[in-house]
Amino acid sequence: TLDRSSAASDVYKRQADEVATAALAAAAGRWPDRHDSVRLLIELNAAIAMSRNRPAAAAALATRALAAVSAVFGPRSREAFNARMTLAVTEVASGRADDAAATLAGLLADLAREDLAQSTTAAMAHANRALALSLAGRYVEAAVDSAAAVAAFERIFGPAHPNLIDALCNQALTALDVGQPRDGEAPARRAYQIALTHLGPDEPGLANPLATLAIVLAVNRHGPEAGRLAQRAIALAGPGDDRAAVRGEAELALEVEVGDHAAQRALGQAQHRVDLAAGALVEVVDVLDQRERQVEQRLHLDDQVVAAGREVERLAVGGLAGGVLGLLAQQVGPLVGGLGGQRR
Repeated sequence: TLDRSSAASDVYKRQADEVATAALAAAAGRWPDRHDSVRLLIELNAAIAMSRNRPAAAAALATRALAAVSAVFGPRSREAFNARMTLAVTEVASGRADDAAATLAGLLADLAREDLAQSTTAAMAHANRALALSLAGRYVEAAVDSAAAVAAFERIFGPAHPNLIDALCNQALTALDVGQPRDGEAPARRAYQIALTHLGPDEPGLANPLATLAIVLAVNRHGPEAGRLAQRAIALAGPGDDRAAVRGEAELALEVEVGDHAAQRALGQAQHRVDLAAGALVEVVDVLDQRERQVEQRLHLDDQVVAAGREVERLAVGGLAGGVLGLLAQQVGPLVGGLGGQRR
């Protein structure tokens, strides 16, 4: 109970570890046989309770318990399947996400062989494997297991059961991981609505789906709604360290929202500069068009002068007229050529 009351609280982590250690000592005195079924059950629960405070010790305990459970009940018994799930949880806690993903992949394969692919154990295995794969950075694979977990929980519990809340939140966040933020909005809203229905508007447990929905909306640029939900999640989470992860996610949503507004402002300023530059460019083009029309007019006039000069030269009688007009033709010809080059 202490362990599950908060995944992020240092106080609860230590208390859960202390209680688990006391339970292990009591179990060893009450059931000296290392393979007693009750003692093994206590060891598996203790491993989970210890995992957030002493993850390496918890993983070692879970490994020993799994070996004992397999020896007592068989490697493909339900007890062994649950022990493998516990081992995967401790592997995730100890930073061995890839090992946890492999453990759960093997578990899912054995569940399928035993015709238990539709069981609650399989649903939990998909959910935990999706988390392990996300932590390992294998987001595409995580999305597959996340969707399988949601489908399994829906089939087992129905479409609006509280057990769906975490699976839907994980599916929403996985959509962000794979670069498909729009696909995350529907499961995030659904998780929030289920939590709101079953918990009420003022229950601290609502903070997690609220924060998830806030970050998804912020990434999808629904800034005002994201901001409101994030502030509500922070208020519900409270000031203590027991909700630090949820509070951090909500604060991240606010940062994304503020960053989005800043980006929009920068984009608007840049667009304004582009518009000014475009206006100046239009003015330059207008000036160039005017100069081109002026050049064309001068060329047309020069062509008329040359044509008239040639006609006069053809009709002129006497050496003086011919000489003057010839000189005129020599002067106008280069002028026309120069204007043509200027136009180009």
